[in-house]
Amino acid sequence: MRPTSRSRTPSGAATARQAWIALRWLATSLSPVARGVAGEWPRTAEAVVRATRDIATATVATGVLGPGHPHATPVTPADGDRRFRDEAWATRRYFHVLQQVYLRSDGLAHEAVELAGLPDGPRRRAHLAVQLLSEALAPTNTVPGNPEVLRTAVRSRGRSLLKGARNAAGDLCHNHGRPRQVPASAFALGRDLAATPGRVVLRTPLLELIQYAPQTPAVHRIPLLISPPWVNKYYGLDLAPGRSLVEWAIRHGHTVFAISYRNPDRELRDVTLADYMLDGLLAACEAALDITGAPQLNLLGACNGGTLVVMLQAWLAAGRDRRVRSTTLLNTYVDFSDIGVWDSLADDHTLAAGERLMTERGYLEGHTLALLFDLLRGRDLYWHYFGRNWLQGEDPPPFDLLAWNNDTTNVTAAAHRDYVHELALGNKLAAGVWEIAGRTLRLDRARQDAFVVAARNDHIVPWTSAYHGARLLAGDVRFSLSSGGHVAGVVNPPQPKASHWSAATLPEDPVQWLEGAQLRKESWWLPWVAWLSERAGDHVEPPSLGNDRYPAGAPAPGTYVHL
Repeated sequence: MRPTSRSRTPSGAATARQAWIALRWLATSLSPVARGVAGEWPRTAEAVVRATRDIATATVATGVLGPGHPHATPVTPADGDRRFRDEAWATRRYFHVLQQVYLRSDGLAHEAVELAGLPDGPRRRAHLAVQLLSEALAPTNTVPGNPEVLRTAVRSRGRSLLKGARNAAGDLCHNHGRPRQVPASAFALGRDLAATPGRVVLRTPLLELIQYAPQTPAVHRIPLLISPPWVNKYYGLDLAPGRSLVEWAIRHGHTVFAISYRNPDRELRDVTLADYMLDGLLAACEAALDITGAPQLNLLGACNGGTLVVMLQAWLAAGRDRRVRSTTLLNTYVDFSDIGVWDSLADDHTLAAGERLMTERGYLEGHTLALLFDLLRGRDLYWHYFGRNWLQGEDPPPFDLLAWNNDTTNVTAAAHRDYVHELALGNKLAAGVWEIAGRTLRLDRARQDAFVVAARNDHIVPWTSAYHGARLLAGDVRFSLSSGGHVAGVVNPPQPKASHWSAATLPEDPVQWLEGAQLRKESWWLPWVAWLSERAGDHVEPPSLGNDRYPAGAPAPGTYVHL
């Protein structure tokens, strides 16, 4: 099959419809707050009076006594808020008052949400809407409200503002309107990223399967197959030399295979989650077993690639198929009863409007999903680069994680529909009622050992949700909580700052687990590779790259990764 090219930049009409969906979500999220505070007008008036008094006090105290006086700072920025790290916010009257007005207004907006007396779901949605609007309206996102921008403009005699305007125009035209997080040509696939040697041994309309070359004289008999997220490029797990989980496993004597999914276009619009499981992951399993001659294999799945692993594990168990020896799950939803911030985004109208747009196009564009992920951590992943690149005229520094993050992948309309309705809303996998190809997926039948990793600062898969999913697995389960976020918690090679928590038992309450867990000043990669080796069999001579049925083809990272 000849690979097709990337999808084109969306039409103006499609972009306008996406913007309309977002604006309507904001309106429907905040309108209950307006109605609620109107019904609580005495308490609302008190809150407004308090906020006005605080702002007035801060303004007068700053003007008369200076920014350093205690009365000049009724509100302090949260720890880790990089927006106000410049010393001008604490020493210059203009900027200090601007900061206090912004922070106190932000606090008043969130207080209004609480005063509205909304049910839990609408209340969380309103808080998220306030957060998104507040971050967009921060003074640091303007030239006169950002001391670093003004200082740089003066020093450069305005050239930084011109450079920022050029950066903005370039990103609006060539980066789907997102501030660029890494230089466009900072990394080359196959050289700087996805550089572990190997060959493509299987290519289908859906995937390429890469078999990596051995790096040890002998290897474990049972191979490792990696199931990456199907909403990202696979090489997040084969990032850069020294920061590659693939390389780490190979150097510890494992024969490693990895799936590289094709970037979906209209031709793949009808590919469902069942297709990803049967024509994707299962087909890759069969190829890996055929090439190595092993009776079983170990599976590793990341994010929704991990969900796919659990689905296949349960599907095979329903057919009494024991080809899977163990599973490793990284930042994976299994139990969708608590999906964190995603629950606030999934109102009926927004889902219906988004699905209509996806049905027309055939897929959800990867850059749209990436923008959503960025805005959920908007301070660090969007507005930081907005200020640095577009206002201050800087170029972003090279960073391998963000280079991978910006190499987006589309999502087929059918797979997105399955994920939302069958998993996120229906929670059918956890309930044991989802039927695929004549088999019911029941987790209590899948008794393979599992090593489950979550990240404490994950904003996409909350670690408590990953923990609850781990408790649904029927085998011997080991749970590890990594430092870092959704990506950095996985790309966490041994280094001085690496750490994770672990414990011998899995009580019902994840908070209780954390209180009793031991903090270990080491990467979770170390205990994981030891755990995996115990389940990978004896050492044998390394298998050849491919065989007669699955001949070795293009060198890694293959062709689909470039689409």
